[in-house]
Amino acid sequence: MRFKMAQVVLDEEVIKELKEKTGEKTIKDALLKAVLHYIDCPEAGNEVGSLIVKRKRRKLPLHLNKLIEKE
Repeated sequence: MRFKMAQVVLDEEVIKELKEKTGEKTIKDALLKAVLHYIDCPEAGNEVGSLIVKRKRRKLPLHLNKLIEKE
């Protein structure tokens, strides 16, 4: 098995909520649990609607803007 490193920039609020929902104490474990759940979940990828972003503090990354424009 080969491993790849991945990085993502998230607001502290998002990280706090992710840790609460997953029940994990570390960011690394919370992200791993969330990713594995998303991969295994039969409902994943069937979301309807658009990504909701708090516009007051941040903007969407360019790659997410392109995904939303396609929908």
